Amino acid sequence: MTDVGLSRSMSRDLKLFDQYIRMERGLADRTIDAYDNDILRFAEYLAAQHLEGFGDVERSHLRGFFEVLFDAGLSSSSRARYLSSIKHLYRYLTSTGRCTTDVTETMELPRSKRHLPDALSVDEMDRLLGAVAHAADSAVPSTPYEIRDRALLETMYACGLRVSEVITLHQRDVMADVNIIRVMGKGSK
Repeated sequence: MTDVGLSRSMSRDLKLFDQYIRMERGLADRTIDAYDNDILRFAEYLAAQHLEGFGDVERSHLRGFFEVLFDAGLSSSSRARYLSSIKHLYRYLTSTGRCTTDVTETMELPRSKRHLPDALSVDEMDRLLGAVAHAADSAVPSTPYEIRDRALLETMYACGLRVSEVITLHQRDVMADVNIIRVMGKGSK
């Protein structure tokens, strides 16, 4: 995390928070990177407002930051993620005594529309599975790679799995005798 232009106080708080989320929270690397990027952008905004530390922040600064995000065209779900990151930072800062008040405490996350992904039609799935078999006259896979690819696609489709979940499967995760596949989902769930 680069913190060029930030006060020593902010730089120190950012480093300590980063260590905290890496060591104690057990978050996924992508989540940590998102927190770091969100909070760094917030800190850079605060530095541009001539603030020395996170304890100097008032609600008007938060509102100003979120206006900048809105004007930049960020979606409500992206702005909600920023607020969530900043809320985690302030919870950490107040719990460690580095800030006396949590300016995010009464701020609510913007409502984001949750949409379900589009599912493939039966015809689309048939064409996808047919594409796995490279032989023009056969829709049945014949090579080990074709069999593997078809099994992965069928598992994803039947179970509603993400690509990232399927590619991390190991043979030990398949319990064929009881028809169960153990999947580690997003967020190690």
